[in-house]
Amino acid sequence: MLLKLVNIKKSYGLVPVLKGINLSVDTSKVVSIVGPSGAGKTTLLQIIGSLDTCDSGDIFFEGVNMATWNNKQKATFRNKKIGFVFQFHNLLPEFTALENVSIPALIAGNEKEQATNNAIELLKYFGLENRMYNKPSELSGGEQQRVAFARALINKPALILADEPTGNLDTHNATEMHKLIFNLRDDFKTTFIIVTHNKELAAMTDEQLTIVDGVMV
Repeated sequence: MLLKLVNIKKSYGLVPVLKGINLSVDTSKVVSIVGPSGAGKTTLLQIIGSLDTCDSGDIFFEGVNMATWNNKQKATFRNKKIGFVFQFHNLLPEFTALENVSIPALIAGNEKEQATNNAIELLKYFGLENRMYNKPSELSGGEQQRVAFARALINKPALILADEPTGNLDTHNATEMHKLIFNLRDDFKTTFIIVTHNKELAAMTDEQLTIVDGVMV
């Protein structure tokens, strides 16, 4: 088992957002989390990725309780074990696609040549070999999202957390991205947890989970 959440609770002020979430995720699975806006989906994703902390409960990643980690350990975990993909790409506008993909590898301590070569291979995998030196503003929405996925994969993470990864794409590009996610799962042996409102994508996943009012139903 890759990930296990036990009775995760989270409030913002007096407002409870997560009310005791239990979740288990195996390796090389694609899991979708669906539910109405404001149900707590993104909050849960941020807690899993250690971008936010829960008020109570335990999170076990590869058998280790993340609650025992300090901030430095969490930062290392995010860099080496987790890949993040967001709806609006979050690419750095002043850098090329190649540089955007390389940055997490450089942060992880890889030599620049190795980081660059690995990024080039990933961009080729995504069919972007002719777009490597373009900045985000020079790329289409679908191309930007593929760069974001390449960036998420550069450090060979065990888990990719994706928050509405196709929410900003047209129907054609969204459909292509849905197929790509499962190819990535198979080719890279990576687990995906995806928050989505897209019913087509959710129906394709290995497991579909629903959060309503802070509770898994």
